[in-house]
Amino acid sequence: MPLIILLPILAVAAVGGYYYGKVAKKPVEETVLRQAQDTAKEATGRARGWLGRLRIGRRKKEAGRFREWAAGLPGVTKAFAAWLEGLSPQEAETFAQRVASFGSGLKVNLAWLLDGQMDTDPELKPQVEKAMALYCQAYWKAAVAQDDVEAFAAFQAWQEAPNKHKELSQRLFARLADDGLVSAPSELYLAPEKERQAHAAGAVRDFAEKDRPAFNAILKEELVSLRRGRDTSASTEEPAPGGETAQKKSRRRKPKGEASATPASVTT
Repeated sequence: MPLIILLPILAVAAVGGYYYGKVAKKPVEETVLRQAQDTAKEATGRARGWLGRLRIGRRKKEAGRFREWAAGLPGVTKAFAAWLEGLSPQEAETFAQRVASFGSGLKVNLAWLLDGQMDTDPELKPQVEKAMALYCQAYWKAAVAQDDVEAFAAFQAWQEAPNKHKELSQRLFARLADDGLVSAPSELYLAPEKERQAHAAGAVRDFAEKDRPAFNAILKEELVSLRRGRDTSASTEEPAPGGETAQKKSRRRKPKGEASATPASVTT
């Protein structure tokens, strides 16, 4: 065969062999690369898990050390110490962050106090600790008053528009009726809806004016119950047949444990 013809054939065969080798080799290379990536991800995951546990453990240790330090501040009360002890880990961490932020505003690193680094300056340390103690107790008093403030705000919003807070209105009226603190006349069963709503709202307002401390206690309890009920419904809400959620279907049902003295048709 003439060389002029043989050379193109050899060139085509060489190019074809090269690309065949690349194609045949590609799946092997991809497999090896994928295995290497999976191994790296697995190792990274193990490292992250270990580091995460380490951080959590360190946070718990630091939170315990912070509680001990805060409870020993000069001038703090036993009530403050009891409140501090009752904080959840998340609440304690939030409190520690707020105290640390307050210290930063004073150009004070909280670690200086926790680690005893300020012990070397006996004149400065008491001044800083006194400022920290004042802030800690102010935070504590604000936290204790928070439930009362939230209850007050909720009642103010309810008074402005009872019809926009029907669930709370219904709970309050039912609770007061259950406790025998308000009355539900028999004729209310057959009254128009607006009249029933007006009666319930008026009864709640009258009792609030008559005995505000007792009303506030009931209001806070009902707000907590209402909040927990909503949280539970949100976490357990599941699609029901026909695309309707279980939460929506439950709204159609008559609430269990409805006050016997409360007309079943009264919705405020």
